Amino acid sequence: MKKVGLALSGGGASGLAHIGVLKVLEDNDIKVDVVSGVSFGALIGGLYSAGYSAYEIENIAKNIDWGRLLDFTLPVNSFIRGRRFENTIRKLIGNKSFKELDKKFSVVAANLDKGGEVVFEEGDVASAIRASIAIPGLIAAKRIGKNRYVDGSLVDPTGIMPLKRKCRILIAVSLCAPFEKNIKMIKSGKGESEFKSLVSNNVVGNSVRLFKRAVKENQFQRVPKIFLKTVETILDRLLTPSRLMNLLSGGISPGMVETVLRSYQISMNRLHNLNLEIGKPDVVITPEHKYLGWVEFDKIDEFILAGEKAARKEIKKIKRLL
Repeated sequence: MKKVGLALSGGGASGLAHIGVLKVLEDNDIKVDVVSGVSFGALIGGLYSAGYSAYEIENIAKNIDWGRLLDFTLPVNSFIRGRRFENTIRKLIGNKSFKELDKKFSVVAANLDKGGEVVFEEGDVASAIRASIAIPGLIAAKRIGKNRYVDGSLVDPTGIMPLKRKCRILIAVSLCAPFEKNIKMIKSGKGESEFKSLVSNNVVGNSVRLFKRAVKENQFQRVPKIFLKTVETILDRLLTPSRLMNLLSGGISPGMVETVLRSYQISMNRLHNLNLEIGKPDVVITPEHKYLGWVEFDKIDEFILAGEKAARKEIKKIKRLL
């Protein structure tokens, strides 16, 4: 049995806090033997398992143009294709299989066709990570073989379960904020960051214009013209880049969207807490990121600092367990 296992949870941009945790572990000479990751945690965990140091991952995160990774498309099945994400992952990790990694690594995803949890521990690493970050409705599902896979947070937001019997000491990094804090973010939005503004004006704006043009030019077959005319009118009045970005990021939300986000958050929080109870990690590191949202990729330093602070609080306990 391996000695130290590290489970990296999902959380969008807040997953950048994992980098801060890794930095503190490295600074204290704590060697991690096995890693699991879900959603954004799968990305950070994959880089770490492929041999990148925490400081190298920090440098990568600060030099990625996160806005350019969002390849928006006509919102039929999703808003984002996800090809640029996968291409970037592949540039960093290559076409490595799990057995070629420096550390034992597990990626959690959800099987969209059969239902249930899938843990990738063999095959192509980049494809598995891409599958785990596919937020349903936002980023297109990843097809691997005959099945489609989506965000692993739907089945295990913690990433703990794959490591339960593989290590003597289990460290979990939890990015699941308390329900009340998430709801405050959903309702307030806390202003628009530079990243959100960039995506709203340039990337989302292009997607909205493309979709509106497709409707206006009747590119959708078998759809009555009178229906398309009605849709065109609604889009012109309601679908603006800033409004769409607010919906995607959990900004100022109308009643229906807020209800959906609240419901999703209730489900995620309960599943997260249940997995912590079942998995019983020896140490839980919980970065506090206040009102930073899951798309605030221009707040890298703040997220990383939050990870560092949280890890330092638990470092004595980790050393006692070694």
